[in-house]
Amino acid sequence: IYARINMFCNLQKQKHQKTKPRILGPMTVFNETFLFHLPERVIWDCAVLISIYEMHPSSRLLVGQAVLGKQGPMKDHWDRMMQAIQQPVAEWHPLLI
Repeated sequence: IYARINMFCNLQKQKHQKTKPRILGPMTVFNETFLFHLPERVIWDCAVLISIYEMHPSSRLLVGQAVLGKQGPMKDHWDRMMQAIQQPVAEWHPLLI
């Protein structure tokens, strides 16, 4: 499995990055750092969509997703990321299916 991280600003996809593939287990951990360089004037209108995919020889299967942004249940994590620019901020999040 792998994670794909998409950065959206004003509902437009700006950038994306992917993790290295991992073996699926009961608790697979993606402990990687991702930096997105965006103009400060747009950062507050952005959100991060994290999608977990299971790889197959000819396709991929969406396992679940989590959204980080200035609104919603992940707001505290978002605020910590905005205060600690270029510093790792880690937190567990449930995947929505």
